[in-house]
Amino acid sequence: MFRILVLDGGGIRGTFTAAVLARWVKILDDESAGQQFVKHFDLIAGTSTGAILAIGLALGLTPERILSFYREKGPEIFSGGNWTGSKYDSATLRGTISEILQNGRLSDSCCRLVIPTVRAKHGIADVIVTPHSPDRTAFKDLLAADAAMASASAPSYFDEHSIDDEVAE
Repeated sequence: MFRILVLDGGGIRGTFTAAVLARWVKILDDESAGQQFVKHFDLIAGTSTGAILAIGLALGLTPERILSFYREKGPEIFSGGNWTGSKYDSATLRGTISEILQNGRLSDSCCRLVIPTVRAKHGIADVIVTPHSPDRTAFKDLLAADAAMASASAPSYFDEHSIDDEVAE
């Protein structure tokens, strides 16, 4: 049996998902909640806020730590906006994501990840995957924060995010 944890998008609703995951850890009575929790799955997939959650888990953050992140930083990330551009400030999102994911790279992941994105220039769907097999190494050096930003950059909510001159949205 191949076990997949799929985490959906939804902005600040990631707080609810993080709370469910934190409760799940308590139910499992998982003493080393971070790295051990992800060992229950063969692959974790997430889009937008789900990508932030998935990447955080893959880098060894506990669901409780990610929940604290959403509670502390959510109001800062998902506030305000303006009439002429994106609804929320991408620089704020990038700063807070970088703060929690630090300088982690996808190659630092302790589990397999799948993070969907779209290349805005071409309208092509891309899937960022961790280097879990020899033919899946294209994104191994990608900063985790860039992968999260590429997936979270939903049109009208956040500005496009560029990785190696390719624009993701």
